[in-house]
Amino acid sequence: MPLFRRFILTVCLGCATLLVAGATPPATRADDAPKNNGVEETIIETGLYALFHHQVRCKITQAGWMEPTQGVWQDDNFFVDLPGKQLTQVDPRTYVAELEMAEFRDTLLYGIYRPAGQTPNDRRNTIAVFGESWYSNPVPVKLRFTLTQPDVPARIIYETPVQYVVNIGGRCNAAPTPFSAVLDASKGIPPVDPFVFSHDGAYAIKAELYDAKDRATGLYTQVSGRVVSTHGPTVMFVPVYSQKAEDATGLVYPTNRSMTLRAESLARYVSRYGPMYFPLEADAIGAVVRAPRDVSASLARARAVAESHITGWKRYLIPLAHLTGASTGNAEPEVVEAQLLQEFDGIAGLGHVGRLIVLNNGSLTGLTHDDAAAFTYSTKTIFAHDTISFLSVLHEIVHTEPVYLWSSPGMIAECKDDYHDNNGGTVTRGGVATHVRGIVNGKVTGVAYGVRTQHVLDFEAYDLESDPGTGAFTMGGVTVRPPTGDEAKAFHGEGVPQLRQRMDASYEVMGSEGTAPDIPDFRWITQCTYHHLVDDALQQSQDPHYLLARMVIAHRGAWAAGYFEPIYDVEDDAIQARQQGGAWNVTALDANGATVATYGFEPIWRGSDNARDRTAIPVTARIPYDDRIRRLELRSPAGVLATQTIGASPPSLQIDSPVDGASGVGRTVVVRWSATTAAGATALATVYYSVDGKIWLDRAFETKQTSLRLILAKNAARHYIRVVVTDGSRSAERTVVVSS
Repeated sequence: MPLFRRFILTVCLGCATLLVAGATPPATRADDAPKNNGVEETIIETGLYALFHHQVRCKITQAGWMEPTQGVWQDDNFFVDLPGKQLTQVDPRTYVAELEMAEFRDTLLYGIYRPAGQTPNDRRNTIAVFGESWYSNPVPVKLRFTLTQPDVPARIIYETPVQYVVNIGGRCNAAPTPFSAVLDASKGIPPVDPFVFSHDGAYAIKAELYDAKDRATGLYTQVSGRVVSTHGPTVMFVPVYSQKAEDATGLVYPTNRSMTLRAESLARYVSRYGPMYFPLEADAIGAVVRAPRDVSASLARARAVAESHITGWKRYLIPLAHLTGASTGNAEPEVVEAQLLQEFDGIAGLGHVGRLIVLNNGSLTGLTHDDAAAFTYSTKTIFAHDTISFLSVLHEIVHTEPVYLWSSPGMIAECKDDYHDNNGGTVTRGGVATHVRGIVNGKVTGVAYGVRTQHVLDFEAYDLESDPGTGAFTMGGVTVRPPTGDEAKAFHGEGVPQLRQRMDASYEVMGSEGTAPDIPDFRWITQCTYHHLVDDALQQSQDPHYLLARMVIAHRGAWAAGYFEPIYDVEDDAIQARQQGGAWNVTALDANGATVATYGFEPIWRGSDNARDRTAIPVTARIPYDDRIRRLELRSPAGVLATQTIGASPPSLQIDSPVDGASGVGRTVVVRWSATTAAGATALATVYYSVDGKIWLDRAFETKQTSLRLILAKNAARHYIRVVVTDGSRSAERTVVVSS
């Protein structure tokens, strides 16, 4: 006769108190029962059962609960359960955590709130394994948490002392004896050091009862799911100003030094605390600060390029205040701004920068709008006032992940709710307000729930309008300030490790900067935003070859116009365009005029945080490379707006000096290059410099020159110099490395 025994699993989802052997278990409410009515039959052939079932076969039932978190809950307190972001109960002791986990990110275990399809029943503060046994022999046991992933040894992530009792072995009693191992999880498990998933793929976490001799009982609760590898962007901060504008107005703007300090502060907080909000491991966001940049020449170049394209556009464009207060001739300001945005987008794309944050000190009135502290019209480039907080930077980065624009429509499509800041202080579902933000007991309330494993202490660093000493601010006539001392203990919870904080009804990062303060204790990421980032946006792709097509488009009524900027060949992990139809599209054609592919897009005439539509905007498409492509057409409902030929081969390029591998170079080198392009084409060169081969700083952009004097970093031993040349339809690049 085979050595096995069938045991019936029952569930008691209302249990939330610690029970000792012999005590009566809490009553199970009807609405707590899972869909299978709380009964499932399983075969158990291992553990202590194997020692006793051949002697006597007694009935035993079991159930339990737990879930993992890396910042937000699987079963969120506010957002509706949807596939991919919910906790599914398989049977009374087994769960599937559908919200993916990020590799190497701090992880904790908590209790549960609401498995999908069930009535909310808050058991967040406990993890439990419990049931009833008809055996007569009491056995002292402990609760062990084990993580298993394919191809690596199982790992114990936490274990309690031997402090529970369950009846296993002996004779069968006429009536059952309840057992209950309920662990306080109000601060998260493990209680001291979080654990991480060491690689991507499937995982299972089992909380199982073991006896004092480390023998498994087969009594457990388990949760399983999937781990993904996520990658944060490299963020480059570039303070910009227009010296010509400052000279013309006579106004006093922040100095270069103060601009640099603001940029350095933002970079420091984004790199240090950004991964705390996003599904990333610590230090996954790189941040670099450029020296302040006078963009007067870039503005002049943008005007010249725009004017060359839009001679016939002017009567269709909406008159607006001119950039920097100066006349732009035939080019209206929005077109000039769109052209300038494309220059920065090209710099970011060719320099393999994740995101470029252009910080305006106020002298460029056309680069940030009165209705937004920051905005973006592309995946790569974000424009902002240099007084914004790091949380506003994170807000804008989310708008661009994985590609521009993820905002209210994406929120509604993925989570049914719109919680973006354009809602005037409310969260809406189907156009109806579901939550009105306000101040309750001195705290701004929102719809973000979860737990933070880091605690930010320097509150005042995030809200430049708050009191610099206390971080206090006034909203709606109520003074709110971060808690300190004993207040902090009460706010965060007595005995909570310094770096942990429960976030309940916190104001969301994607809310308006003007609605809530940029103080981390009051703001958190919602389950919806987190799901969007971990499910797709931050999962790295390979480095495919694509054509970087930058365009400027304009419209008014039925009229439309547009043009192409120079095309580049690029290989990096940026998200490429998808083949799809659409009235607005870039169509790739072969030498015979046959369509190779169509890449539709929907123009976003209103930016990420603007209150009005624009007439002219920049558009960027990353077209997967296909050697059949010989022409790109920019199409709109009005017809073909622009055509760009695509060469069969890129230009030839050679860096003549310095020679690759040269040593003993001085602080200044003259970079010389030569390029051969298609007949009649003009070579435009962009030069980048790096001290590590990872972070590239542009030193010239689309210049017709063939040489550049380059000042090398004083304290660097190695110097990387990259030259990129385009003939308008294809591009080539070369890199040399020299040492001091």
